[in-house]
Amino acid sequence: MSQAMSLDAEHVGELAVSAVHGPAWYGQAPAFGQMATSIVLSGCNLRCRFCDVPWTWDPAEPTSVDAVLAEVDAQGAPLAVVTGGEPLLQQHEPGWGQLLAGLRARGKTVFVETNGTVWPTRETVLQASRLVVSPKLANASLPAEERIVPDILRALAAVEGTVFTFICRRPHDVDEVAALAADLAIPAAQVWIVPEGQHPRVLTEVTARLLGRVDQYRFNLSPRLIMITARPHVLPGYFRSSIS
Repeated sequence: MSQAMSLDAEHVGELAVSAVHGPAWYGQAPAFGQMATSIVLSGCNLRCRFCDVPWTWDPAEPTSVDAVLAEVDAQGAPLAVVTGGEPLLQQHEPGWGQLLAGLRARGKTVFVETNGTVWPTRETVLQASRLVVSPKLANASLPAEERIVPDILRALAAVEGTVFTFICRRPHDVDEVAALAADLAIPAAQVWIVPEGQHPRVLTEVTARLLGRVDQYRFNLSPRLIMITARPHVLPGYFRSSIS
């Protein structure tokens, strides 16, 4: 598993940021449909088959936290989502604490997304309004030992407000979620099933395919609003929007 990213002393107060996008409707989980700014950090320790933003896997140039916060101010969305990549790879950088504290000082609700393979720091847990954890299933085409770290997932499940989102394409993916949730003692109320797909027609078909199993396990269902409102083939610059 990849180690945390590290910027040198010259870049104190900076983070490797791939994009700051918004304002746009947040696409999944409990804040579905709320206006949000997404702060997309670069670097990831996984290489999922279905990744929408593989360009975030490689490190981006350091960007000052002040510039990121200025863009957040300009967009004015009440929700700030720190995502990636795997954002927790940068949580030991001084800029990480500055970013989270700056967002909270502005009155933002702060979601921190993670794939659940990196231990969150105390600062991350305290500053985040909510942790949104997206463990990867077998459909990510990765070895189980790379994508599932049970101790971390159990600890995250115990943090108040944490939710888990799972990308599913077929009913047996939902069965896999149910088995994992039972093993890790994750309540169904904390689980959100997210259909896999990047086109509305595909998302509709996949959602219909999953409905029976989602209902069977009493999980939550979360459409991928981002793929409906800002698809890459409709808005080509969407997934690579960045700080100007």
